[in-house]
Amino acid sequence: MIVLNKLYNKFDFVGIVNSTICTVHCIATPVLIGLGATFLESLIFAYLFVAIAFVSIFIAAKKTTSIKIKTALWISFVGLAVSLLLEDKWEGFEYTGYLFSTSTIITHIVNIKHCRKCNKR
Repeated sequence: MIVLNKLYNKFDFVGIVNSTICTVHCIATPVLIGLGATFLESLIFAYLFVAIAFVSIFIAAKKTTSIKIKTALWISFVGLAVSLLLEDKWEGFEYTGYLFSTSTIITHIVNIKHCRKCNKR
């Protein structure tokens, strides 16, 4: 059972790393595009970040016993996905993307702590 819990925690870590890289990508892209790295504008990156976020949140939410954490994970995912996919429509989505990316990181950390507390019982 402990091995299975460690596997699920890895998906929380994947979610944290994915959201962190996504945030760094979003912050650095304007500068890098100005330097000529136009390939970073591709929607492939946004789709990749959303796909990895979905998998990590799906598995983490499936494992956690806390309804509040499940709800927070899915709200973070939906907000992040909408923000990433519609940021060309309104510049405010760029900032909501940062917010939801940060909330995804925080919620995964809370879930890791929650899972550790449950395993000690």
